[in-house]
Amino acid sequence: MQKRFPLIIVSFLVLAAAAYGQSQYAGTYYGELDEEIQVFGHTVQPREKTNDVTATVTDAGDLTITGISVVRGTVDDQGHIFITDDGGFGFQTGTITNRTINMEGQHSQDGGTRVNYYWIVATMNTPVDSAFPDAQPEQNNWNYVPWFGYFNGQDFPWIYHQTLHSLYITGTDDTALWIYYPPLQWMFTNKDTYPWFYSTFINGWLFYDVTNANAQWFFNENTGTWFSEHNN
Repeated sequence: MQKRFPLIIVSFLVLAAAAYGQSQYAGTYYGELDEEIQVFGHTVQPREKTNDVTATVTDAGDLTITGISVVRGTVDDQGHIFITDDGGFGFQTGTITNRTINMEGQHSQDGGTRVNYYWIVATMNTPVDSAFPDAQPEQNNWNYVPWFGYFNGQDFPWIYHQTLHSLYITGTDDTALWIYYPPLQWMFTNKDTYPWFYSTFINGWLFYDVTNANAQWFFNENTGTWFSEHNN
């Protein structure tokens, strides 16, 4: 099988794979600031929504939250948040779990007799069309993408592909998609290279046989051999 991609693309993708961990949390998160006020240890105002917030995480792991004051920080490759500017709300740390930001802080007023407790809960906005802008909606959460086929996006970014089955999708558009395919872990593809994948598991290119709906067959360009995987 003839090689289809110039060396410069392969080199770029190897570097991208190595740097992938930090960027997995990049994106825009939308949520709420909740507040509970206590005086002398007694709750005088129940927890309630006080502001809508928008949080952005860059590929470099820089975090900015707006809509209250401005809270800034960084995110490591495990999803831990480290606050560099708490915006006056007493935020110190937080986490990103399952595409959701969770943060908590407290702020004392009036000589310590009044304490405001704050929570930020924000979920990443990752609709199917963010990764697949040409997705054509079908019934019951199914979608059709001309170059990628049919998949169910009900639990996006987890999808159920018609032949590859359970996949986890990351990417802001279809020019650069990282896909977690459990048997082979992380693979890179896009609308121009599919059904070729760059696999970090084998450090090389795989060609997926889209004509075989009953078995997940791949051609390993490193070894020149075909093999089958099963992803339920």
